[in-house]
Amino acid sequence: RKTMFAVLEKELHPIIQSMFDEGNQVFAEETLDVLHTLILQTGELRSGVSSFLLSMVPRLVQSFDAWAGEYVSSDIVGPVEAYIAFDLDGLLSINALPALMSIALRLWSDMFDDSEAVDGAKIADALVLGLARHQTCGSEMSNRIVVNLARDAAKKCIATKDRDGPLRVRLFGTVMLALYYDAELVVNELGGSAQVMHLISSVVSDLEAFTRIHDKKAAILGLSAMLRVSGLGLDQTSPELVRGIIGLQNRIDLQRAGDEHKNIQMNQLATWATHGGNPVYAADTVSENP
Repeated sequence: RKTMFAVLEKELHPIIQSMFDEGNQVFAEETLDVLHTLILQTGELRSGVSSFLLSMVPRLVQSFDAWAGEYVSSDIVGPVEAYIAFDLDGLLSINALPALMSIALRLWSDMFDDSEAVDGAKIADALVLGLARHQTCGSEMSNRIVVNLARDAAKKCIATKDRDGPLRVRLFGTVMLALYYDAELVVNELGGSAQVMHLISSVVSDLEAFTRIHDKKAAILGLSAMLRVSGLGLDQTSPELVRGIIGLQNRIDLQRAGDEHKNIQMNQLATWATHGGNPVYAADTVSENP
């Protein structure tokens, strides 16, 4: 398999090299999907991506700034996340992380809509978690990236207070992951514990908005990090943080139990359809109740 993908990557070099030309933008979605697949497969098999695939990162960033951001922001997320997951060392070696950070920040600008801003949050989360787990955690460069992402995510989170959709919780999740990276650093850079607690209170007061388990986990990580830091003047607000953590964890447990129940129902329906039931009716039932 490793040899097969190495050969396949080499054969695809001409296509990948031209994929970031503006004249080929009509094929951008498909070629980004190919790039994503190659990074995932070769990264997993090699414990890192090839020098050729790594050399595509500056071109990806350049094309995003020049034209691609307007057309394929959601398609760029996959390759960027894969680069971070499988070769953060390679990205550091070519100093690509600030440029990838700029993609997230730009997607949060007024040039893009809420769905594209969610794409920016996905990239931001990948960067923050990648740096939190890496040996460079705490370096000046890593701290600067995390702080910039946290600051802009917090500002946009506050600005989206009265809007529908998942964006506010996704941005809040980015702030929470930044707190997980270094709570004391991020709290100080965001203006102090009072400012951060105001943001936390305004979002965590509506736990129903946390529909995804990932969002709940990110919030728990950030709230827990706040509790572990001394000297932030959080004694009076600690009960609020604890209530938020417990409420979010309870909802994770309920959501998992509900998912397990749905899986049991799906298996029962599949078994019934296989053993003499009406297969058309069973298929309709499954599709209507995923």
